[in-house]
Amino acid sequence: MEDNKINEQKTEKLELESLFGAMLQVAWTDDGQILTIATRHGTINSFLTRIPILSDAVGAQVMYLSNLREVTVRDLDIDSTLCRVPIDVEPAFACIGAGVVGVGMNNEVHYYNYSKGGSKP
Repeated sequence: MEDNKINEQKTEKLELESLFGAMLQVAWTDDGQILTIATRHGTINSFLTRIPILSDAVGAQVMYLSNLREVTVRDLDIDSTLCRVPIDVEPAFACIGAGVVGVGMNNEVHYYNYSKGGSKP
């Protein structure tokens, strides 16, 4: 937002009609976090408009939830993304240690080893 004007974020623009066909109905959940679209092709698509903000840091390494099934690890000393780690759960909490990230929900935690350029469960 500049000069009290809203600017379009081109990277967040999604051409729905070209992907899913003409829209018949559009509805939001009561809390405004999920947008659901019914199309002429007979598909129903739901889009999550907000993801939880989860992050942690150890030394100069920072991890954050980049989408519901992935965390990103960055090194702030070299201002570079080290890796993106696919995860098995939609986490409620997350942590990072030396070479490992942990994500979890309820009473379950999943740990993933990571290194520059990759990860493994």
